[in-house]
Amino acid sequence: MEGSEKKKVLGLLGPTGVGKTGLAIELCQKLKGEVVSCDSRQIYKDLDIGTAKPDAEERKKAKHHLIDIIEMGEVFSAYRYRQAALEVIEDIFSRGRQPLVVGGTGLYYRALTEGFFEVPENDEELREKLESEAEEKGNQHLWNRLNEVDPDSAEKISVSDKFRIIRALEIFELCGAKKSELSDKGEYPDKRYKFITFGLNMPRKELYERINRRVDSMLESGWIEEAKNLISSSKLNSRNNQKLMGYNYLYKYINGTIDHKECVEKIKQAHRNYAKRQLTWFKRVSRIRWISAKDHQKAEKILEVFTKQ
Repeated sequence: MEGSEKKKVLGLLGPTGVGKTGLAIELCQKLKGEVVSCDSRQIYKDLDIGTAKPDAEERKKAKHHLIDIIEMGEVFSAYRYRQAALEVIEDIFSRGRQPLVVGGTGLYYRALTEGFFEVPENDEELREKLESEAEEKGNQHLWNRLNEVDPDSAEKISVSDKFRIIRALEIFELCGAKKSELSDKGEYPDKRYKFITFGLNMPRKELYERINRRVDSMLESGWIEEAKNLISSSKLNSRNNQKLMGYNYLYKYINGTIDHKECVEKIKQAHRNYAKRQLTWFKRVSRIRWISAKDHQKAEKILEVFTKQ
């Protein structure tokens, strides 16, 4: 691009199971594009079937970035995602290609497109988790955790001030940076890029039915065997399984604490709940143009809008 004109990045968001991968590949083929994954689970190596990573054939049709980039157990954050995605986007442009940011992690996308103006907004799910931890193990336990990751903030917060301890931990877990650092120096939107964002969706009942069928397909494709291999290699264990949607119930099934029917139903429910939370997150993303996943002309409509911007 010449002069001060911003480079255009196409964003494609949507809940799990709605059909983003197929549409993204079609758009890449029309735009000479490459996918920058925006998925907080596909970043992990070895989590393949259960995170619905694009398979080898799909990756041949369109190059995908930011998939399989870290080991299980490694800490990754929206802050780290932003830095990695910006580097990949610039690399794609430098090779004369078009970047498409595609995924369902609204927090990552918002961090990429809007930056961190000081500190991130509250995340209800994470807040509830930290509240439960405080109830179970006490304020001192949480304060000790905060002192390990952000001693400057911990020094200023009393052990009895549960609200501020939780907020500081929440900030660290959401963006991977200390509250004190973000308060001193914000991360603002990258001025090189203009993000043109589309959202893919369908009626809720149909989406949930599609999610249920998708879970069945994942199980038929060997998801249980994948989980068994992860357990045998100690990559999936009692410490980390609760953070891995679907794998947590497979862990319980394989270890005999729930039966197969209950396992499948819980996985389906978890995925439906996740889709609902994703759609709530997308409301916080600026200027999404929503497209029906059932529209046979959706790729053409997206291209028409994108090229005119």
